[in-house]
Amino acid sequence: MVHRNNRMISTITVAVIALLQKLRGVMGARNHRLEVSVRSSFTFPLIAAAAAGICVVVACSDSEDRACRVNADCTSGVCASDGRCVAAVDSGAPDTGAPPVDGDDDEEEERPIDDGGGLAKKGCIANNDGVINSDEVPTRAGLHGIFRFGTKALVSTEGTDIGNGKRRWDFSKVLNGDANVLIETLPLKEKWYGPKFPNGTYATPISKSPDLLAVFSKSDDGNLTILGAASSYDGPYRTELINDKAVEVLKFPLKKGNKWESGVINVTGVAPYPTAPTSPSGPYVYKDTYENEVDGEGELLAPLGTFNVLRVRIVLTRTFPAVPPTVPNETVIKTRQFAFVTECYGNVASISSELNEPNVEFTNAAEIRRIAP
Repeated sequence: MVHRNNRMISTITVAVIALLQKLRGVMGARNHRLEVSVRSSFTFPLIAAAAAGICVVVACSDSEDRACRVNADCTSGVCASDGRCVAAVDSGAPDTGAPPVDGDDDEEEERPIDDGGGLAKKGCIANNDGVINSDEVPTRAGLHGIFRFGTKALVSTEGTDIGNGKRRWDFSKVLNGDANVLIETLPLKEKWYGPKFPNGTYATPISKSPDLLAVFSKSDDGNLTILGAASSYDGPYRTELINDKAVEVLKFPLKKGNKWESGVINVTGVAPYPTAPTSPSGPYVYKDTYENEVDGEGELLAPLGTFNVLRVRIVLTRTFPAVPPTVPNETVIKTRQFAFVTECYGNVASISSELNEPNVEFTNAAEIRRIAP
């Protein structure tokens, strides 16, 4: 268990680790409250990354009028959500299906059987009208998709101008740290954390590791919200972080120019000490605010193929309380994310910035995920 906790620490936290090391001499062995405040920033990408990892793609939906139902039906090896065979983009990275996370295991996981995705319109065919409604995006438990994760990668979030107010983002090429990962939306029933989120719809991994999960809910008006985060396992080393109110991460209909904010979200719970992984989890208290805008429209090139997308910009501000007298003021950290959403599939790519990235458009991604064969 301790080994798995060590691997939960995201690469995005390197800067904060350095900060904590510098502060260790100031904290002192008995100043536990200050350590809790500083170490909370280790989990900064926790909810941020979850917001960017909004939906999981359906491999193939259930309709009688289709050319394929599973990838094996196509010579290209790729069955799209509308039942058509598509040609995969050659990214240069090996398409080995869903390799185990971090290569811990020798055997590959078996992909789940396609069940149609639960879309309101079976055999969903994108109409590319520039508006994405809630019934055009699969958001429920039991979905799955292969995503290619890159870390510490050079990207262009700005993309290139293709005219008519649209842009093209090419994330199909090989990026640093690339690995294919099976991502699923997991039912909460019989999970240890299920009762902690009585209004939850599903949980899904925040990053490549299956150990850390974000918990989502679909509201009565069809919007997708995030309720908090939990580890896949219970016990003294668990993660259990709960928002005091649901945060809207996808507010439908999605249309370029739409904006929404969360207000202040109070987050409380427990999580492990990254600097002392053999110690039990300790308390966390901080505040989050989310600013969201559908700020772009165009084409996205992923390892799976090309998609018409809307880009959702997400700015997460996390505020840690002051701990007088050593830390007299609040500590504020920001991260930026982009989620690329398309009809029928949902989120086909997302990017998270390094901590406190000053620019709206950036080139250094702490993590990037994009849909893959």
